Amino acid sequence: SSSAAVRGVMTAASTSSVEQAMARVVTYNVLSSHLADPGYFTHCDAENLDADVRLGRVMAKLDAETARRAVVGLQEVSMSWAGPLHAYFAAKGYHFVVSLYGKPFNNYMGVGLAVPLDAYEVTTSDISRLSDTVKFPQVKKKDKDFGILNPVVNVLKMPVSIWRKLTDYRPPSDEWQTARGRFNSILYATLTCKKTNAKFGVCTYHMPCMFRTAADRRVMTIHAGIAAQYALNQSAGLPVVLMGDFNLKPGDAGHTLITTGDLDESHEAYPIMPEGY
Repeated sequence: SSSAAVRGVMTAASTSSVEQAMARVVTYNVLSSHLADPGYFTHCDAENLDADVRLGRVMAKLDAETARRAVVGLQEVSMSWAGPLHAYFAAKGYHFVVSLYGKPFNNYMGVGLAVPLDAYEVTTSDISRLSDTVKFPQVKKKDKDFGILNPVVNVLKMPVSIWRKLTDYRPPSDEWQTARGRFNSILYATLTCKKTNAKFGVCTYHMPCMFRTAADRRVMTIHAGIAAQYALNQSAGLPVVLMGDFNLKPGDAGHTLITTGDLDESHEAYPIMPEGY
C-alpha cells in the first residue's frame, strides 16, 4: 500500500516488561500540513484539507490517547505544526521531541516522540539520522583504461561534466548509495515507569516511500533492517517498541525482515552487498 493509504490512520498496541507493567503506545502519520493537496485527495472536500482544520482534528484524536497517558510516535510532523504540537503536548504534561529533515515542498517534515512525564521518566534519549548509524559499503568505480586514447576521452568528458553541473544532473546510483543519501531521522527513548520502575524502549521512524523498481524496494529493505537494528542497539536488551509509518505490508521484504529477523536471498528486494565488503 502507498503511504497515502496509511496516512491519518491511528493504531495502538500494548507491551509488557518482565514486571508485567503495561504501557500504551500510539503511532500516527498526521500527513504533513503541506501535502493535503485537493488535486491529489480528490475524494475529500476541500474544507477538510485545510491545514488548520486538520491540525485541530489531529489534536482531537490525540486527546483520547493523552488522557490514557499513551506514549505517542508521530510521522510527517511539519515545521508549521511542530510548534503548535509542542504547545499541545506541554499542556497535557508531555515532553515532545521532534526532528525535522524534509524539504521545502513538505515543509521540512519529520518525526516526533511524546512522553507523559507523570507516568514515565525519560532515562535516555537519542536523535539520529538513520543512515549515519551504520557503516555503508563503499562502491568503488573502476576507471576504464583506453590506452593511448585516454587524453582524447578526458577531453570529451569535459562537456558532459559541465552539462551535469549546469543542469544539476545526478547519474543513477545503486541502492546502497541511495539508502545512504536519505536524511530520514529516527527517535529513541528509554523510559522508566514511575509506578513499577520497569524500563523499556520506544522508537519512531518514517520509512522512505520507494516502490517503483526493485532497486527502490531494496532501499526500503536496507532501511527496515537498519531501523530495527538501531532500536535493538539503543535498547541494549530492554523490551523495545518500534513505531512508525513503514510504507510496508505483509509479504514485503522489509516487513518480513523486521518481523522475523531474516530474509531469503532469493527475494527480489534482498540487497546484495558490493563485492569485497
